[in-house]
Amino acid sequence: MSDLESSKTLDQLLAEADSFVSNAMDHDLPLWLRRRIWRALGPPALHGPGHRRRVALAHVTALKVLAFWDARYPTDQTPQRALAAIPALMEGALSATEAQKRWNASWEHIAELSYEEGNDQTASAAAFSAVQALKTAIEDELGLDAPAGDKAQDNSVEATDMDSTLFAATAVAGGPPGMWRQAPNVASSSGSGG
Repeated sequence: MSDLESSKTLDQLLAEADSFVSNAMDHDLPLWLRRRIWRALGPPALHGPGHRRRVALAHVTALKVLAFWDARYPTDQTPQRALAAIPALMEGALSATEAQKRWNASWEHIAELSYEEGNDQTASAAAFSAVQALKTAIEDELGLDAPAGDKAQDNSVEATDMDSTLFAATAVAGGPPGMWRQAPNVASSSGSGG
């Protein structure tokens, strides 16, 4: 992390993010800027203060969009089970191995349902937000060690490495960020369901 980046407070980064989103044509908060915010929450160290803050952020973000899932799949508790595993993992009542098994099963289940949803990915995006919150608890956010000047975009990472916040924003926006709409090969491979 550069000296300039480390000298910025979380409030300064949030103000920068707010300005960026307000001025961006698609109102997207890019991955590189989210990573800077995550780094401002503290250094990467599993179960350390920074990790706990990032887990709390991912957890509360997923909770904010869970209603999209509940409206479409009121009897399927997959994202709720993923979220319930977070405190158990963080408190040591659930092993990382068991949490990873839950993550794998949850991801696969949501992925199958997302194909059935076709072009409306709102519910599955909300569920993926919950599943990725669990992943944050298991291994922290990826890219915290990215070099200063990192300008990574969401389309530069695998779907399984995308963060809870991105999926929550996708649910609220009713679709993926503009960078996916601009990349027909990505949109066509993840959208129509069949």
